[in-house]
Amino acid sequence: MEDLKTAEQKPEELISFLNSLKRNRTLRLLNILIILLVIFLFFYFLKSSKNKISPINISPSPVACTMEAKQCPDGSYVSRTGPKCEFSPCPSSQAPQGKPTSESPTKPQESGKEQGTLAGKISIGPLCPVEPCPTNSVANPYLGKELILKSQTGTSTSIKVNEDGSFSGKAEPGTYSLSLNECNYLGCNQVLPKTIKIEPNLTTQEYINIDMGIR
Repeated sequence: MEDLKTAEQKPEELISFLNSLKRNRTLRLLNILIILLVIFLFFYFLKSSKNKISPINISPSPVACTMEAKQCPDGSYVSRTGPKCEFSPCPSSQAPQGKPTSESPTKPQESGKEQGTLAGKISIGPLCPVEPCPTNSVANPYLGKELILKSQTGTSTSIKVNEDGSFSGKAEPGTYSLSLNECNYLGCNQVLPKTIKIEPNLTTQEYINIDMGIR
């Protein structure tokens, strides 16, 4: 009878043992899941906290430049500025901020076999009511004067007027409008501008008489 009772108890113990194994396995799995969840939450909050922290911007300290000055060609002075303490550009090196002119730049005189010559003399007078004028009483009216030859394409060529009113210079062949710079005399509008023609390898003679209106 004892052996029969012992045999009946063994299956119950086995079932109890297996149940305990199942419970232990479930507890281990649950513990592993909890640990993984804790690790995931830890890294998640760590990453979130890093994103919320903004980097600190460290601005560079101001640079103190020496009190030096450089003289520009126009006589003005510039000082050192900027992080490298470099001299500011001179006003003359910057592009002028003025109204653009529609006139074409003066074309430099070029020597060539096909160029022509314009020569002659300008007479400006009378310089005083009664000529001859007293010595050193009036300024030379030819100083700083230039003849301007403006072509039909808009290009310009200048020819210098000598102190005695004579002039001679080269120009490309073509038809030009001839005028005189700073011509503010009474007779300027009566004789200038005038149309002339320059022939290749030939000299065009022009004699201009400008009345100053002094009587």
